[in-house]
Amino acid sequence: MRRTLLSAAAVALLFVTACGGQSPAQSSGDTSPIQLGAWMPLTGSIAVHGLAQRAGGAAYFKFLNDHGGVHGRKVVWNVEDNAYDPQKTVAAAHKLIDQENSIAIVGANGTANTAAAFSYVLDQAQVPIIDTYGGDSTWYSPPKPLLFGIQTLYEDQMRVLAKWALKDSYKNIAIVHSDPAAFANIAKAGSDQIKSTSPSTNVMDVAVKFNTTDYAPVVLQVRNLHPDAVIMILSTAEVVAYLKQAAQQGLKTGIYTYAPNSSADVIRLAGADADGLKSEAFTLPPDDTSAAGVKDFVNAMQKYEAGTPADYESEMTWALCKVAVAAISKISGKIDKESIVKALQSMSNYDSGVMPPITFSASQHLGASKIQRVQLTGGKWTLVGSYVGADSNL
Repeated sequence: MRRTLLSAAAVALLFVTACGGQSPAQSSGDTSPIQLGAWMPLTGSIAVHGLAQRAGGAAYFKFLNDHGGVHGRKVVWNVEDNAYDPQKTVAAAHKLIDQENSIAIVGANGTANTAAAFSYVLDQAQVPIIDTYGGDSTWYSPPKPLLFGIQTLYEDQMRVLAKWALKDSYKNIAIVHSDPAAFANIAKAGSDQIKSTSPSTNVMDVAVKFNTTDYAPVVLQVRNLHPDAVIMILSTAEVVAYLKQAAQQGLKTGIYTYAPNSSADVIRLAGADADGLKSEAFTLPPDDTSAAGVKDFVNAMQKYEAGTPADYESEMTWALCKVAVAAISKISGKIDKESIVKALQSMSNYDSGVMPPITFSASQHLGASKIQRVQLTGGKWTLVGSYVGADSNL
């Protein structure tokens, strides 16, 4: 990956921006805390994702407040448990906005769950939703006035995985995915990519009931299809269950998955059964502390959230929150939905220090489109090439 050496002045400026003191904005005189909100699955079958993401965001806001907050104002990040349930997400949204006075939803989790809250949050309460850990193409084309994101679309991640498997010369590819529409749509993007790029390649679709715990029948079904590669669009717990069963049944194929599963939990729970897994990441490697932004993240995790590994998942939520605060820090005067939207739309080539530069505009509310390929080797995620997009030639 390309590295850029920053001058001392540039490093200082990056640090100031990270802490919310971004010039030339000035304080409005208001000293009350800035209330932000998020919903995450802190309980239930995919709590492993929500807990890691909450820790990354919490570490960022504690770091931010210890360095002066935003124009001297503390920032409170209220996180509600939605148990990865759409109805509970809507209830969480009401609590965050009606009771906790959150002026923006920042770093929340989930595509379908967040979409379930659009009607209340975006339309009725008219509160911005910024930098969700999730999203799909319909969110940003055409752009919704109060919706902004920096996560490379899951469909685009899937297209990269499909191209990667083809580059690795696989000819019989099974796509194993959870059955809800959000997962099925991602799988279809990969299937379409394979068929358009290599019509002779055989693509097989295997839909699995969401939250399946016994993967013995699933792996047996996959074995009977005789694939030479498998792409998994599953939760981390289900990826681990698949990998363990595949090892137990002696099924050896190329194995791929998307960015949400590039986590320390896959290494911890699957062990050697995950070796060779090819995946993706939004951010710079969390163990590459030669990058100043990554070093800030790792140090903050060790100081404020020591019980949670500093991994790709917690680092991404750190980045989601940091980008939102960078925009809010630019506001002169009252911080409200109008000023937040204006600040976001003026953000150009913002460097968070942990991922590629972010750019928004009035017509572009998705600020990032590239992903980093990684591979699990010897219990460690290693980089494969540099950042690529869905239209890149691998």
